[in-house]
Amino acid sequence: MRDTVGNTGAVSTEKSETTATVGGRTNGPPNVVIIYADDLGYADLSFNKSSSASMAHTPSIDRICEEGLFLSGYMTHHVCSPSRGGLLTGRHYTEVGVGQYVGGQLDNSIPNIAIAFPAAGYATACFGKCHKVTKIGVNDYGFDEWAGFYGGGKDYHDRGTSWWNNDTQVTESGYGTYIIGDDALQFVDDHAHEPFFLYVPHQCVHSPYDILNTDLEEMCNIVSSNHPSLACSSVKELVGSEGATIENVLQMYCSPGTEFDMNALDGTLPGFKDLVYYTMIYAMDKATGDLLDRLESQGLSTNTIVVFTSDNGGVNNRGDNLPFYGHKQQLWEGGIHVAAGIWWPGTLDANQSPYSPGDNAYTNMTQYFDLYPTLMSAAGQTVDPSAELDGLNLYSNLLTRTPVRSGFDNCYYGIDDAWAAVRNDRWKLHFNRLPAGQMLELYDLDNDVSESTNVADIYTNELHTLIDLMDAWYAEGDVSSSYMPVKGEILPAYLEPAPFGDILEITAVQTGALTDPDSEGVYIEFAKTDWGSGLYEFTHAGDVFQFDIYV
Repeated sequence: MRDTVGNTGAVSTEKSETTATVGGRTNGPPNVVIIYADDLGYADLSFNKSSSASMAHTPSIDRICEEGLFLSGYMTHHVCSPSRGGLLTGRHYTEVGVGQYVGGQLDNSIPNIAIAFPAAGYATACFGKCHKVTKIGVNDYGFDEWAGFYGGGKDYHDRGTSWWNNDTQVTESGYGTYIIGDDALQFVDDHAHEPFFLYVPHQCVHSPYDILNTDLEEMCNIVSSNHPSLACSSVKELVGSEGATIENVLQMYCSPGTEFDMNALDGTLPGFKDLVYYTMIYAMDKATGDLLDRLESQGLSTNTIVVFTSDNGGVNNRGDNLPFYGHKQQLWEGGIHVAAGIWWPGTLDANQSPYSPGDNAYTNMTQYFDLYPTLMSAAGQTVDPSAELDGLNLYSNLLTRTPVRSGFDNCYYGIDDAWAAVRNDRWKLHFNRLPAGQMLELYDLDNDVSESTNVADIYTNELHTLIDLMDAWYAEGDVSSSYMPVKGEILPAYLEPAPFGDILEITAVQTGALTDPDSEGVYIEFAKTDWGSGLYEFTHAGDVFQFDIYV
C-alpha cells in the first residue's frame, strides 16, 4: 500500500535500530559475506563511473572495491538464475539445472557453498531474492535462516504475503532493500560469537523502479551541485498521475505507467529517470554501509571476508555498462563483465603488498563459479571432491597477484539462444554454425574492450583455437544448442543413437495432397512460448531431445 508522509504505520526507511553488542570473534575461521546486486552495470558505482556527469553515489560499496581488491576481470552470465546457480555450486550453470535464461531448477542434492560452510561449523543465512520457479525452499539448499521472496522482481513497497520467513509466508511491510539489510544486521548480531556465512542477494536494481522520497531527497542534495535542475526544491514539486506531489508521497512507484512514471517525468524534468535509478542503488549502498558498520561495531571487520558483485550487467537504456558494449541478456562484455570486489582487512587488502591504495586491481580473469572454492580456501576449509567444481581456487593468486588461468586454459564459456561465446584474458569469440546468419567474430580485448573491431580474418590461429575449444566444451559436457551442431569426429556419447529416457512414437498418415501445409499439415511441437514455468519443473539445462523422421 502507498503510504504518505505523516501517516502512521511500520515503514522501514532507515537502518536497523537494533543495538549492537560488541563481542565478536577476532580469530578463528573468518566469516564470509556475499552481497549480490541485481542488474547492476559495470559503471553504476561511483568509484567506477564512466563520466563525471554520472549520478552514481555508492561510498560504502566503493570501500569494498577500493580498500579491498577490485576484481576488474570478473565474468558472470548475462542473466539472473544461471549466475546465481553457478555462484552457489561452483559449477557452470549448464551442469546444475539452470539454463542460459531464468528457467530451470537448481537441484538441492548438488553440493553447494551453503552446505559446505555448515559442515565446517558455520551458521548460514540468505536474505533477499531467490529466482527460482519451483517449490524447493531456500532452507533446503543448506541455509539455516532465510527471509525474502521468490521470483525475478517484486514490488519494493507492498510485499503483502509474497515474503517468506524460512518455510512460512509472512506479511512484511517496508522498503524491500532495507528489510533485507535489517535482516542481515540482525543475523550478524545473533551470530557474532561463531563463524557465519551470510548471502545477501538484493533485488536492487531490478525493476520495478520503486523508491522512497526520503532517499530521493538525499540524492537530490548529493547530485544537485553537478545537476542544479535536480535540486530538491524542484524535484519535490513534481506531480504524479494521481495528482499528488512527490514531497507528499513516501513510497513512490516510478516504473513506466505508474504514479511517478520516471520516463514521463523525465520529459518534465530531464534527468529524473537517472535520479530514480541511482536513488535505488544509493539505498542498497546505505544498507551495505550499515552492514559494514555493524561488522565493525561487533569487532568482526578484520575477521570477515566481504564480497560484492552483480549477477549480470545493467539493463539496456538503464544501467551504465561502459566501457563495454551490450547489456543484460547479451554475451557482449556489457552483459557478462561486471564490477566485483573482495575485502578482508589486513589480508585481501589494498594496503597489503603487492597491492597499494589506488593500485588494487586484480586484472586477471575471474569467474562467478570461482567464488565457492576461493572463499572456502580463504576460510581454511577443504572442498569436498564430490562437488566436481568448475571454479578455480584463486586465494593464493589473489594474495600474490598472479593469474590462475594462463593461455587458453579454463576459458569463459557462455551460451545464448543465437550464438555462444568463449573467452580468455585477451581473446573473445562469438560463434555459431547457422547456415544463414552465421556469427563468427573475434575480438582482441587487450586493445578493444568495446568489441568494435572484428579481427577474425587477421588472427586466424586464435580464431581456430577458440573454435576448437568451444567444440571440445560442447562435447565434454551436458550442453546442446541448435545453432552449434558439433563435428562428427568429436560427437559425444550422449548424442549417439541409443534408446534411453522417454520414447514417444507418433505415426501420421497422409491421405491426400496438401494444398495449404500451414493449415493442413501435421505439427509436432517441441516447445511453446506459453508453456510457462511448468515446463521448467521437468527440464534440465543438459537435457537432449532426439528424434528421427521417416517420410
